[in-house]
Amino acid sequence: MATKKAVIAFDDDHFIVYGDDKLLLSVPAAVVRKKSATPIAVAFGSDALKMRDDLTEGLMFSRPFKGNTISDLPAAKLMIRYYLKKLFGINTSVELYILVSSGISSIGRSKTEQAFISCGYKNIYIVERPYLLAKIAQQKGFNLAVDLEGRTVEAVLCEDGKVTQAHSINIGVKDVESSVTEELCAKYDLSPCLKKTESTGERCIILNTYAEAPILSCFSLSREDYIVVDAIGLDIISGENKTIAVRSKELYPLVVRPYEKTVELMTALLMGCSEKTVGEIIRKGVLYLGEPTKINWFCEYMYKMTKLPACTANASFLQVKTLYGLLGDSSFLGYALGFGQ
Repeated sequence: MATKKAVIAFDDDHFIVYGDDKLLLSVPAAVVRKKSATPIAVAFGSDALKMRDDLTEGLMFSRPFKGNTISDLPAAKLMIRYYLKKLFGINTSVELYILVSSGISSIGRSKTEQAFISCGYKNIYIVERPYLLAKIAQQKGFNLAVDLEGRTVEAVLCEDGKVTQAHSINIGVKDVESSVTEELCAKYDLSPCLKKTESTGERCIILNTYAEAPILSCFSLSREDYIVVDAIGLDIISGENKTIAVRSKELYPLVVRPYEKTVELMTALLMGCSEKTVGEIIRKGVLYLGEPTKINWFCEYMYKMTKLPACTANASFLQVKTLYGLLGDSSFLGYALGFGQ
């Protein structure tokens, strides 16, 4: 009988498992566990999120992952063991391919492997994202791909599905939300909302620590734009929700920072290219991968700054689905798991 295989991806917000040519699991990366020497889980995923704002004494809420690394090892082990046992039962021979960013350290890689191994799974393979991005770019006819899905922005220059250059920066579109929340809370004596809060309209942001509403869609990418945006936070004196009006222009530097850094990243890549490769990129453009609500704004700004045509690949779970489809490609796996050698 063929060995079962699955692709796993995780970040601050999600834990995803893809196998049997379909999405097997996509849940919030959240755990509520007891504060004890031996960690005991109380709730996972959506149930954990519901409990977050009303924890009783002796319980703690945790986000097990930060970016593509493990930030709370005990909680991560509880989550991995719980969900993989639900999916695969006692079958610990399943091959698990973990998709991580290129910025992962050797310590982060080792911690990820050990988390799964300690749960009984021995066949663990770490796949760094640039190798997959290069393959996706090749399939879609591009030489330059930029991944916007996580907190780490990755830019990959490739030829014939092979990475020629890859760079990443530890600032992503998701960081805009936390930066805007910190800025407005400090300026207007607010704190993040503790409970789910209803929006007041299309241009409204809820100040919280878990990105309840997409912030980027509320702002303009123009430095001179005076669009008024409602921001709802918790008044630190009264403890009640308070709505303030801010101008888009006020937060422009925070909103565009990831974009500006990505322009610098792409410029560094192109500086080392041959004239022929640069000509190909000018003709074909750049392939951007990410969430539709965020990627469209990103492409608008990037085109304004670089004048390079932009193509988007924002199909749901595109990366894990593509990687699963490549698990039978021995040439790709040999290249990716051999660190490009």
